Amino acid sequence: MYRDPHLKLDVLLEAIDRLESVFAVYDKDFRLVYANESASRAWPLFYNGIADGVSHFDAMRAEIRLQFPDLPDAQIDEFTKFSLNVVRPGGKGELSTHDGRTYQTHHEKLGDAGTVGIGVDLTALKSHQKQLKDLAKLNELLANNDELTGLSNRRHFTAGLEDLIAQSKDTNSKFTLGLLDLDGFKRINDVYGHPVGDDLLKEVAQRLSKILSDSCMLARLGGDEFGFVCKEATSQDQIQDLTSELSNVLAEPYCINGDQLRLSASI
Repeated sequence: MYRDPHLKLDVLLEAIDRLESVFAVYDKDFRLVYANESASRAWPLFYNGIADGVSHFDAMRAEIRLQFPDLPDAQIDEFTKFSLNVVRPGGKGELSTHDGRTYQTHHEKLGDAGTVGIGVDLTALKSHQKQLKDLAKLNELLANNDELTGLSNRRHFTAGLEDLIAQSKDTNSKFTLGLLDLDGFKRINDVYGHPVGDDLLKEVAQRLSKILSDSCMLARLGGDEFGFVCKEATSQDQIQDLTSELSNVLAEPYCINGDQLRLSASI
C-alpha cells in the first residue's frame, strides 16, 4: 500500500465519491459518519434516514417498502430484519435496490475505530450469468427436443429407451414401445406444400400428447415418424385400446389454413 502523507482528505473523499461501489463508514457505535454518492443512490431512504437520526430499522424498513410497495407489513418486517443482519459489523450478503440493481455487501470492523461498509455492484455479472444459464437451457432444449413439434427428438428418445431397458432388466418390469407412421402425409406435403405439412405435424403432436399420459415418453423420430414408450399399457387389451384410440384421434379431420385434410396412422 502507498499513502502520500500530503494527501488531502477532501481529495480522497472526492475520489471515493466517484466510485461505482458503495462505500460507507460508521463510528464505534455504528452511527453513520460518511456515505459516498453510490451509497446514497443505491439506498437513499436508508442512508439519508440514519444520517438524520432515524433508527436503522425504520430507515431500512422504508427502503424495503420502497422496493416492495405491495407486500404485507409482516413480510416487510421480515425483509427488514434480514437486510439489517447483512448491514452490521461483520455482515456479508447480497442486497437489491429499488431500481433493480444487486450489490454484494461486506461490513468490516476497523478495530475500535468503527466499521467500513463496501458494496460491489453485481448487476452486470448477474445479468451475464443469467444469459449463460438461459443459453445452456436453450442448448439443452435444442439437443433433446424436436424443433418443429417440441417433442423429444430421436437422440433423446433413444437415450431414454436405453435407460428404460436397463431398468426393466433390473426390476423385471414391462413397457410398451410403439412406432407410428402417418399414412397420406407425403401426398399432403406434396400437394399443399411444406408449411402446411409442418402445421399438420404440429397438430398431430398435440393430439398424441393429449392421449398419451405423462408417464409415457413421446418423440418425433423424423419426418412423419413418431415413437412412444408407455409403462402403463402393457397387456394385450390395454395396448389394443391405446392404439385404437390413437388411430381414431389421428383420423379425425384437420383444418389447416382453411383446408380440411385427412390422414391415418400405422402403429
